Amino acid sequence: MTIEANDKQEIKLLSDIFTSPQDAFENYQRDSNFTRFDLIRIHISLFLWAPIFKLLHNLFFTFVAVKYWNIEVPAKLTEGLTTSSFLYPAVLFLVYHFDILLLKLRAGDASMDAVEERDLLLISFLPFSASCLFWIFPKPINFFLILGSLGYSLYLSQLALRTLFGFTAKQFLVFLSYVLILCMTLSAIALSILNWIRK
Repeated sequence: MTIEANDKQEIKLLSDIFTSPQDAFENYQRDSNFTRFDLIRIHISLFLWAPIFKLLHNLFFTFVAVKYWNIEVPAKLTEGLTTSSFLYPAVLFLVYHFDILLLKLRAGDASMDAVEERDLLLISFLPFSASCLFWIFPKPINFFLILGSLGYSLYLSQLALRTLFGFTAKQFLVFLSYVLILCMTLSAIALSILNWIRK
């Protein structure tokens, strides 16, 4: 497969996830040439823009908004860059493991199709990675827009699990409870390591 064809597939997947999510899921499942690496590359290509948009936001409010509209400026130009830089990789790391958890939970399901559905949650969270552009907006508008994209990604996750796995609303809530347990476990491990390093 050529790089150009691959790029077109990535752009089509990104377009479909907003306009026709079910087609995005089904096309990805059918195309064995489109790998998990390609999907992760889309995420990375998107969220690398987050600190750039945040820096543009800080520059605008420091040098333009304060001069013409007397709007409060960021305390420093680097304000929020750490958050915007590390939020998306952290979420991608978690979602990647949520997909693994989903497959582990379904490993013993006799009704599972012969073709194993893959990376459903990674596809569902493309809108969240695309929310990187919202960092250019002022607070709290950017916060609510990013929160909305997270909600849309969760909706797409529920849609994917319902259409491809036949999940009911109750089963989706049960899966979310497993996700929360995994998050709390990882947080406990991270805090334990941090405390050990501090000592």
